[in-house]
Amino acid sequence: MVDTTFLAFPTSFANLNTEISLYFCDNCKSETPDIVEDYARGDLICRDCGYVVSDRIIDEGADFRNFADSLDDNSRVGYTADPLLRVADLTTTISYQPSTSSSSTTGSNLARQQSKINTSQSNKNLISGFSEIERIADHFAAAFYYASRQQGMTRTIAEIINVIRVSKKDISRCMKIMKSRLPSDEMTTKSLTTDDFVSRFCNNLGLSKDIVKYSTFITNKLAELQVMDGRNPLSCAAASIYFSTKLYGIKTTLKMVSDISGITSVTISNNYREMLKFKQSLLAPNCQNLKSKLEMLN
Repeated sequence: MVDTTFLAFPTSFANLNTEISLYFCDNCKSETPDIVEDYARGDLICRDCGYVVSDRIIDEGADFRNFADSLDDNSRVGYTADPLLRVADLTTTISYQPSTSSSSTTGSNLARQQSKINTSQSNKNLISGFSEIERIADHFAAAFYYASRQQGMTRTIAEIINVIRVSKKDISRCMKIMKSRLPSDEMTTKSLTTDDFVSRFCNNLGLSKDIVKYSTFITNKLAELQVMDGRNPLSCAAASIYFSTKLYGIKTTLKMVSDISGITSVTISNNYREMLKFKQSLLAPNCQNLKSKLEMLN
């Protein structure tokens, strides 16, 4: 039987649970004891003399495991306290599983009543205010998108989402509301083309006017050949810019074009390889000096 009359006391109260080396062995009385914890038995053992320094150590680690490929969170603690809400104490939440049974209906009613009781009037006003702000932001994003399209400004929904921080679903919902309630002539917008994005992307990449002109020629030639029909204009513009920079020998990587355009490198690469199939048709008439470089593209 293990003698537990001699318990180890830490030489310092700092980091008691993490600094195991601060424990002192009463048996060998070493100044620098080598003490390890046996997690299976809950013992602290001195490896210098084999003495059990302390037993029945409480494991303060988690009693569950979360796996990377699992969406379930096994933690049984609640969320952190919200400083914006006055009632931030620990509470019990009544949950229920939606179904057609009577027990589910009872659980739903209990959860609804508990929500009414636990939510104070000031918190209700605060939550209502934030909901109204979200609603205004959704409508503003939709209105901004329509205004930019009417003024011929090349702004995509993805760019608006990154700035205003609203969901695409909410913008689409607000756009449908605007279409149904506003006159049709006020909701007329210009369709986006690849030319609308080429100059802006080239400007952001710091490319010359020659690249802008050649990229525009490529997009117009592809539209004439009907090669890239049905593809995203953004991806076609990005691939045309990458094609032109390769032709002119300018060091521009797929990642650089991807960061500016918001199109993945894989999509740009696939469109670029599709263009290579028609590269003989993509030589501008006033750029015959680039014919040898065009044939070397791969």
